[in-house]
Amino acid sequence: MLERAGLVSRSRDAQRRPCRLQAGPLKAATDWLEGYSRFWEDRYQNLDELLDELKGEEANDG
Repeated sequence: MLERAGLVSRSRDAQRRPCRLQAGPLKAATDWLEGYSRFWEDRYQNLDELLDELKGEEANDG
């Protein structure tokens, strides 16, 4: 699976099958995930602010 994803490459050396980590695709995946992580952190921050606002309104009404 890692080979198909381009994260690992294998070669042959007689009976050995050495593997190498391919850092480029892993960095691209990490960068992509970080973008989504920031997106969801912002959304959760907005949700927290809205919930705090609604709790304040509920306390004033009650």
